[in-house]
Amino acid sequence: LIRGFESLGLSFKDGEVFEPFVFMEIFRFILRDSQPMSVARDEVERFLKAGDDLYWKGPKRYQKSPLSMLPGDMLYFGKALELLFMVSSQLGVQHPILQTLLRRSFTLLRGRVQDDASRLI
Repeated sequence: LIRGFESLGLSFKDGEVFEPFVFMEIFRFILRDSQPMSVARDEVERFLKAGDDLYWKGPKRYQKSPLSMLPGDMLYFGKALELLFMVSSQLGVQHPILQTLLRRSFTLLRGRVQDDASRLI
């Protein structure tokens, strides 16, 4: 699991102890389908309360980040997700954000594979 996060470009501090499943829960929350604000409010409040409880009542290791570096690509990815999520939430619609990302990614990857194959011929 940690190697998977490292393949995304996350760099962890040496010697830090943390639970990679906490990162999985964060990613699940971030990549969820967008919802109208009235529907999403309870879900967001529960997530923030769980984070606060972990910070204040959990082990001290959760009061600091185990990351030494967050790559710039992840920042742009996060901003794109935030934009998709906020626009659809403001419009009051539910939107499957991962499907949008999958369609665009699949199209780009398929184009790269075809380009590579044509160069080999």
